[in-house]
Amino acid sequence: GTTNNPWALDRTPGGSSGGAAAAVACGMTSFELGTDIGGSVRVPSAFCGVYGHKPSFGIIPTYGYLDEPGGGAVESDVNTFGPIARSAADLRLLLDVLAGPHGPATTAWRLDLPDTDVTGLAGLRIAAWIDEPALEGDAAMTATLHAAVDAAEAAGAIIDRHARPVFDVDRMWKLGARMIGAAVSVSDEDQEDGLTHQRWLRMDRERVALRAGWAALFEQFDVVLCPVAVVPAFRHLQEGRWDTRTITVNGRERRYTEIEGWPALVGAAYLPSTSTPVGRTADGLPVGVQVVAPFLHDRRAIAVADALTRTIGGYANPPIVLSP
Repeated sequence: GTTNNPWALDRTPGGSSGGAAAAVACGMTSFELGTDIGGSVRVPSAFCGVYGHKPSFGIIPTYGYLDEPGGGAVESDVNTFGPIARSAADLRLLLDVLAGPHGPATTAWRLDLPDTDVTGLAGLRIAAWIDEPALEGDAAMTATLHAAVDAAEAAGAIIDRHARPVFDVDRMWKLGARMIGAAVSVSDEDQEDGLTHQRWLRMDRERVALRAGWAALFEQFDVVLCPVAVVPAFRHLQEGRWDTRTITVNGRERRYTEIEGWPALVGAAYLPSTSTPVGRTADGLPVGVQVVAPFLHDRRAIAVADALTRTIGGYANPPIVLSP
């Protein structure tokens, strides 16, 4: 059946882990787990006003999450498995529980993620990548994100509103989305989304530019703040194939697949990202921001999310939830 957004019952909670994020937002559970290959943890977390962490690729085993023969025994490129919770502190705890080797790999290696000394926003070097012509964002959502950046600056963060990674954004988000589609196209019904091995290798080589662009940016900044999606939660769309649908952004119809844009730019580069609630639009819809950190610096992303919360505020009960 249809899962509704707890902040607006006529709107989607996001996906694919929308039910998980809605349940966490409503207090039905303290945390949930989801897979994130194209934003499936980050987008529903943002739409429902909770926290979600997409880990660095490969640090959380995905084996066993599918209830089918094989049980997810084969790990797809860019696919990750991450927690959804009502606080960044809970994400930190869940990361420690979930991350590490699985099965035969435990014989040879241990996971030792870098610690972080982030305790607040003061002195943090932050690239605020909020506006992007290739991924035009909803005006009300964008205004809320800019207000969050202003609050971080007032709290002592060193903000650069013009710093950008050096790559073709339009080309790279579409490349990432194409690879995401191919990585999950395992059934006969998904054949049109698949790629030949040769084509995959060519695209993978091109993806080197995406990773290099991010890496160069992180030589100057501790984290990057960017949107989770081009819109906040939108009204339910259930007609036709998902990839033929459209969404409305600032009065103009856009392809539904553009929702994957921001998540793909981060996910295809294997980077950790914490979706963090930073406010609501005038219509009362939650707005989340991605806190993106360098590869394997997951603890830094979560710590900055926690610092943002102490400055801006974070999770709040949706209207349908009775306050204690």
